[in-house]
Amino acid sequence: MPYQREDAERIKYVPEKARKLLAESGWKDRDDEGYLINERGERFPVLKLEYGFPSFQRIFEVPKHDLWNEAGIKLELKVLDYASLLKKVWDYKFQLVYWSWTASL
Repeated sequence: MPYQREDAERIKYVPEKARKLLAESGWKDRDDEGYLINERGERFPVLKLEYGFPSFQRIFEVPKHDLWNEAGIKLELKVLDYASLLKKVWDYKFQLVYWSWTASL
């Protein structure tokens, strides 16, 4: 791409490595409902992704589904109006957020 940094290292998702890192941290089993649990039986925290465009729901359903099926990690999706999302980002009051900046040439 003409506008990317030439030396930018791409981040690659490797499911096997992710499972290994989770297991090393004590998250290796699942409970009867399919949630990832540790040796004390505590469930992995639910992740909440907040975003500002309702049309992105269909896109975020894919990782939500994959996280559950492959890892037993629940992802909640929450659409916010732009002003609310902006305030949360500025105040650092979010867990996961989808954010993008645009600019004209």
